[in-house]
Amino acid sequence: MSRRLNPYIAFGAIFSFSVIILFVEQLTHLDMLISKLFYNESIGLFLWQDDPLGQSFYQATKELAIILALGLSCRALYFSTTNYSRHSQKEKQAIYFIVLIAFTEPVIVWLFREYSMSYCPVDLVQFGGENIYYHLLDVIPPESKAGQCNPSGHASSFMWLPSLFVLRLQKGWPKAIVALVSLVFFALILSFVQVIRGEHFFSHLLWSAAIALTWCFIILYSYRWKFLKII
Repeated sequence: MSRRLNPYIAFGAIFSFSVIILFVEQLTHLDMLISKLFYNESIGLFLWQDDPLGQSFYQATKELAIILALGLSCRALYFSTTNYSRHSQKEKQAIYFIVLIAFTEPVIVWLFREYSMSYCPVDLVQFGGENIYYHLLDVIPPESKAGQCNPSGHASSFMWLPSLFVLRLQKGWPKAIVALVSLVFFALILSFVQVIRGEHFFSHLLWSAAIALTWCFIILYSYRWKFLKII
């Protein structure tokens, strides 16, 4: 078994995932169909748009993700300032890698979002807003203002979680990849509350995942991390 996942396979899989997202978003109305499932036309609101439960879930999960990232940061700081030898250098570097992704991935997603022309569902005329819905590759009038809603900033709070898969590398790449895919699904589930609240289309969450995975593997292959060698 190879000690390293071939980068061509890794980035090829992410590229294929991105092409599928683009195809579905551009050529279908799946985003609209999913969002309409949670929109109540009689009152002009999404299911959890003004609901305390939705707001609480949104805040609580985001804060828990931040607390987890801060906890890992403290652990990484402790490793870097002491000679504590219980953990191997590979395990320590795995924590450093996760912390690096946790703090940089949301910034990368935010940079993409800042230049996005896509609007959130609640801002569109189909859902009581004032703006027109455009697919990602549609020609947009030059006078249009940036909607700044795609990719999902909220989803980026969780999309660093897949980087935890490196902790499973000691079990081998197959099990690590299973962990990676599972963590991506888990992050999407946590983020889906924003679709229910009308704050994002489902494709916005998927684009956050694609960008996060790309950044994760760029960092993974840009340095000779010791944890990449199977223990």
